[in-house]
Amino acid sequence: MTIFDHPLWPSLLPFSRLSEGRDNLDLLQLPDDLRTEAVKIVLPCVACAAPIRVFRARVKSNRSRIANQVEERRMFYAATCPASVNTGCARSKAAKDHKRFVRERLSGQREAAPAISIQVLDASGAVLYAMRSEVKEPFSVDLPKGAATLAFVPSR
Repeated sequence: MTIFDHPLWPSLLPFSRLSEGRDNLDLLQLPDDLRTEAVKIVLPCVACAAPIRVFRARVKSNRSRIANQVEERRMFYAATCPASVNTGCARSKAAKDHKRFVRERLSGQREAAPAISIQVLDASGAVLYAMRSEVKEPFSVDLPKGAATLAFVPSR
């Protein structure tokens, strides 16, 4: 099983991105409830199959102004054992192959971003506001005064 097979992945996808240079999968600006669920995900290490927590908090490097502090609401995906447990796993061929797989799979999912239609309805069901957009990153909608419902309508 990979992270893409996990039932929480569709909720995490809008917050995911490949970091520059090293092609690491990062989760940015996760809401607290989703962050709590993401850190609970346990999958087998791609190298040794030991159960590991695959999402970890990003820690600022020694080169930053405030070293060794957790960056708020930013996490990264690691499919291998932490270096403190087994350094060999992260350096294995299985890890490199998995990283390539993640990069290709995430690129493919980004290109096929689903479109949704959003309608804001008043208490009588009349449409106050409607929009259609591709879901590429998290967004918010400010509800107009008097709005009773926010409806997500499947689009094709």
